[in-house]
Amino acid sequence: MYDVVIIGAGIGGLICGCGLAKYGYQVVMLEQHSMVGGCCTSFRRGGFHFDAGAHLLSGCGSGGALYRILKNLEAKTDLIKVNDYERININNICYEYPTTLMGLKKYLCELQPHESENIYRFFKDIRSKKIKDRLKDISYTVFLDRYFDSKIIKTILSAMWLYLGNEPSRLCALDAVDVFYSYWNEGTYYPQGGAQTFVENIAQKFVETGGRILLSKKAIRIEKIKQGYEIIDHTGQVYQAEFVVNNSDFKSFFKSCGANVKLNAIAADLFNHGKESIAFFCSYWGIHCDDSYVQSKSGWYIDEKQGTTFLITIPSLTDRSICPDKCHIIDVFTPCDGRDKKVQLERQKMLIESIFINIESKVIQVETANYKTFERYTSNYHGCAYGWDHSVTKEGNRRLPYLIGNNIYQVGHWAESGSGVMAAAISGQLVAQKISGREGLF
Repeated sequence: MYDVVIIGAGIGGLICGCGLAKYGYQVVMLEQHSMVGGCCTSFRRGGFHFDAGAHLLSGCGSGGALYRILKNLEAKTDLIKVNDYERININNICYEYPTTLMGLKKYLCELQPHESENIYRFFKDIRSKKIKDRLKDISYTVFLDRYFDSKIIKTILSAMWLYLGNEPSRLCALDAVDVFYSYWNEGTYYPQGGAQTFVENIAQKFVETGGRILLSKKAIRIEKIKQGYEIIDHTGQVYQAEFVVNNSDFKSFFKSCGANVKLNAIAADLFNHGKESIAFFCSYWGIHCDDSYVQSKSGWYIDEKQGTTFLITIPSLTDRSICPDKCHIIDVFTPCDGRDKKVQLERQKMLIESIFINIESKVIQVETANYKTFERYTSNYHGCAYGWDHSVTKEGNRRLPYLIGNNIYQVGHWAESGSGVMAAAISGQLVAQKISGREGLF
């Protein structure tokens, strides 16, 4: 019998497992896939290492939440600062600003001098707990309207809405300022070697401290027993433990195998009525070119006339090890509209060809993923990227609490801390603290 069974080897499960194993808990982790990572994985095609989902990390600056967690885990995780500038292309006009908080403030003040006072007031207020407590029930658009008249200022400060999956008019203001501020304040980082190297290093630390990871083991049923719980995998193997930590998809798991488990009132209500976030259509391009061809092409692209927003990242400009010599990787992310893969790829291809001239002559490899792809590999309900919908009605304590049943906990992007790698890591840290009863575990 184990002390803890963790279902799913994503970031939340791995961080939680590392903390518990460090303090002597007997922990086993069941992962349905043949590799660890969940949404933070990579795949290889033709010498290219493509990051399937998570591609940039926040909270990695000195003192940042993810930085502190990883440092205390003592896991080997080499992170590279992506660049010194962020780019936003709005209606074919490029705005490039420094990836520091002071740099952004200065840039916005120079761009719209008449808004200078409001700019400084805005950035001061979003760190105030008194102000943040009033952001729970308003949209990010409403919040920005309280400070600015300038449309371009509001568009720049909203450009990263894809990181939360809701357009600014529906996006919870509190979620927006929490996530966006970490990017503005600390910039973005890329894990050297790609997302898979990052998670495998954390998994290695978990094993070194006594944890056990079982790959290609899908949990299909959970039963309450006198001493705790029994988890049954798809081969019929039974694992007993006092505590269960679910790092798999909340809706899919309890829909398929949790019928015998009593969820608490909040968890049951969200299971029955909670709305999941959007999914993405992603294309991954491996091309043969020199640096100049892709330089200054990453960033956010917004076409207000067409009503489109998409993100381009070029991780090979940061880490040369992820692709062959004289080649680069281009990743493209747009909200998934549910159409056929070929139709969505053609739509993205039109966008790419307008930015990268003659790209068709340089393409070596193209791969795609839609909501069905992510649902197959991660079990995320309908392939959703961020757990719950980040609307103004799914904020704070109206999200899933960490404790969802008697000695059953939830970590990852369905849990209270929210979505993204940093938030998933925080959820793992907090649940390890709750189970162990040790404050300051990390």
